[in-house]
Amino acid sequence: MRILITGGTGFIGSQLALNSLEKGHSVRVLGQKNTEAESQNMSLIQEKGAEVVLGSVTEKGVVSDILKEIDVVFHLAAAQHEMNVPDKRYWDVNVAGTKNMLEASINAGVKRFVHGSTIGVYGSALEGNIDENSTLKPSNIYGRTKLEAEKWCCLSRINFLFQSSVSRKHTGRETGGFLNFLRRSRKRYSLSLEMGVTYII
Repeated sequence: MRILITGGTGFIGSQLALNSLEKGHSVRVLGQKNTEAESQNMSLIQEKGAEVVLGSVTEKGVVSDILKEIDVVFHLAAAQHEMNVPDKRYWDVNVAGTKNMLEASINAGVKRFVHGSTIGVYGSALEGNIDENSTLKPSNIYGRTKLEAEKWCCLSRINFLFQSSVSRKHTGRETGGFLNFLRRSRKRYSLSLEMGVTYII
């Protein structure tokens, strides 16, 4: 399988890349090396056989090029907990960037699109167990923009019959459960209705 991972030089993205390579998949990564950790992750996944393209999901030309001959997209790129940046940065990357990826993926004939969202869409004040039926009340710009991106993923499925899924992952480094979801992401998941939008969980 030919896989594209956006945000692939980040912690979760690089772990997914390594896991996919171990299973024999062809892996292309869109990422950045703004930090020492990202540079190290890039070197590691390149050594294991991944193709790495440096760029941003906000660059439509780059997005269009990297989707050529791709079967499955894992969209993990996001603006998250960035200091001293305007809210526009989050809207540009998390919302407009996701729309760029969805549009280009549909045009490229991608078979499956998995969007990595966040449990932050539920907000920080909820107590007890949380599931896909819990109230959505993001408390910061990151959660609000990720929720908006989820809606575009779901609309792509409704309007274009595009095979897109949303995974609300923990924002920390507990990657096991999220990677297990990604391994199963080719299957169809149950639907839940929230705010008039169909969500694929």
